[in-house]
Amino acid sequence: FIATIILILVYIIIASEVMHRTLAAMLCAAAILFISYTVGTFNSDYFILSFEGAIQAIDMNVIFLLMAMMIIVGVLKKTGVFQWMAYRSYLRAKGNIYVLATILMVVTAVCSAFLDNVTTMLLMIPVTIEIAMALKINPVALLMPEVFASNIGGTATLIGDPPNIMIGSYAGLSFMDFVNNLGLVCVVCLVFTVIYFLFWYKKEYQKAHMSVEEVKTLTEKLREEYQITNGKLLAQAGTVLLITIALFICHGILHMEPSVAALIGAAILLVISRVDIEIGR
Repeated sequence: FIATIILILVYIIIASEVMHRTLAAMLCAAAILFISYTVGTFNSDYFILSFEGAIQAIDMNVIFLLMAMMIIVGVLKKTGVFQWMAYRSYLRAKGNIYVLATILMVVTAVCSAFLDNVTTMLLMIPVTIEIAMALKINPVALLMPEVFASNIGGTATLIGDPPNIMIGSYAGLSFMDFVNNLGLVCVVCLVFTVIYFLFWYKKEYQKAHMSVEEVKTLTEKLREEYQITNGKLLAQAGTVLLITIALFICHGILHMEPSVAALIGAAILLVISRVDIEIGR
């Protein structure tokens, strides 16, 4: 019951934002160990968890895989490629709001399948909101479909979502195990999601209106704001990402942990790109 109370306390602290969520988690984890080694020393009923047990509960494969993929995404973010893809989606739609919403959902789902879906959404949000405001529609009508598409895309692969990484590491599932069992399901779910949201926000999409002059103005603005900022870095990061995905596909055959494949890719990318990895830089 003590562990349950502390767990609830963690959620309350995180929800109230009285301190950083990382600090809240570390504080409560330390509290469990503190109680175990103080009160628990005199009364075994209060011994919750040993230090050795806490260490064994940490899955380093999950931590290193998340860390390495975040490094790769962090480097890709510096190239402006995510915002550029949203801008290109707008051009491809040629003013058709239904086509635009569909393309944005598909792009978000594909990116989320191979990269961190939360980061993908954070990078897609600014340009999506700007496009929605220009079309004179509620940004939620484009953002909510992207959120659902991101979750669907992230479900399709081992690296698409943190829960997948934890499940895969614990159950010993490979990258292809996820793709083979969830790939087709996620494609079907994405199709139904696209159809559902196109009908759900039909009234909102019908409000979309822009004059020819407004279209030209927005196109020029997006072209200036959302373009590839570093072509060389994009080529390096893209190549390394493809190699890393290839290693993910083969890691079951090679009997190599997914974290090793991700760490190799992240390390190579940092070496060849010379990106500053200092915190806050």
